[in-house]
Amino acid sequence: MIITGVGIIIVVLAFLQALLLLAGHRARLSQAKVASQYDLEVWDTRVQQAKITLENNRQQHANTWSGLRKFEIKRKEFENDTRSICSFYLFPHDEKPLPPFKPGQFLTFDLKVPGQERSVVRCYSLSDAPTPDYYRVSIRQVPDGLSSSHFHQVLKEGDIVDARAPAGVFFIEPEDNSPIVMIAGGVGITPFLSMLSTIANVSPSREAWLFYSGRTLDDFVKVKELEKIARTGRNLHVHFCVTDEPGGLPDTPNYHTCRVGVDLFEELLPSQNYDYYMCGPRPMMVAIEDALQDWGVPKAKIHWEDFAPMPAAPKKDASGPSDLKITFKKSDKEVQWDDSFGPLRNFAFEQGVDIPISCGAGNCGTCLTAIREGEVEYLAEPGFPDLSEGECLPCVCIPKTNLELDA
Repeated sequence: MIITGVGIIIVVLAFLQALLLLAGHRARLSQAKVASQYDLEVWDTRVQQAKITLENNRQQHANTWSGLRKFEIKRKEFENDTRSICSFYLFPHDEKPLPPFKPGQFLTFDLKVPGQERSVVRCYSLSDAPTPDYYRVSIRQVPDGLSSSHFHQVLKEGDIVDARAPAGVFFIEPEDNSPIVMIAGGVGITPFLSMLSTIANVSPSREAWLFYSGRTLDDFVKVKELEKIARTGRNLHVHFCVTDEPGGLPDTPNYHTCRVGVDLFEELLPSQNYDYYMCGPRPMMVAIEDALQDWGVPKAKIHWEDFAPMPAAPKKDASGPSDLKITFKKSDKEVQWDDSFGPLRNFAFEQGVDIPISCGAGNCGTCLTAIREGEVEYLAEPGFPDLSEGECLPCVCIPKTNLELDA
């Protein structure tokens, strides 16, 4: 049989078409295999995260405690050359396992400070990922600060401190995969050390951005630790914002000579669709929150923690004396409410009613007071975990109706 030139071309084309069909079939099989492998990996990740959550919940219920628990300071480590920030590694004195905590939560310490008639109660964020062996807090020395001076200058390795179980509403869920932006100012980095370490350990594929603000390079702590964590996941990003550094910055794209804010977010973030967590000086957080809302971020997606006491300054809409009556039952006083004093505790102090206060930010529970009649509203969401309906935290609330307090 003689095959003409046209026939040869037809045969060749048919052969090539068959090869293309075979290649396409193999490609589809390969893609299906890759997709199937990806689905298996996603499923395995979710299963592992669910197991971690279940185990954490089990351990938390098994190992948690009420009241105070004794901890030994086994390691005390200054974090910068100026020795203004120090980390304390706390091991349980009873040597029993510790319950896990939510990354971002804090410990409440009951300190016996020389020269003070009553215990000094202070809250400090946990600054490491949860482990069953120890807790870590990193504390900045505040000039004339009772608790920070006690930690820095008096307490040493081997000493014992008393603390309540981890608490607080400013935290992330370790198994969550939603993208987040963390904004730290100064020692406000401490809860984010815990958050970022946990993400790297539990959900390294989760998209997370940390913007860490400081005046100079000396203000930053755990820089190597943060950069090491960032290298563990392709979606973990750490950026340092420096406002006043005479010596120049490292020549890397994650250092910026600017204040942390929306201008930088617009430059670096793919969108504004994140949950935003902030911890740092109150003016910084207020300014960034306003700018984020102007950028289109819903208020519900902006979270911040502040351990600074509520100021005595009036509210924006403060109008002075009002028609509301405040009765301090134990002190046998009935007075007209004046909202120019800010929170209830400040007002009580002006009336000669002593309500104990420590953190001043609604976190420690020292000012917890029973409500005999009436309702309150909060100026800031309290972090104290055991607040009942008939109780209030006067350091962060104001009256909503006529109020009778057991104070």
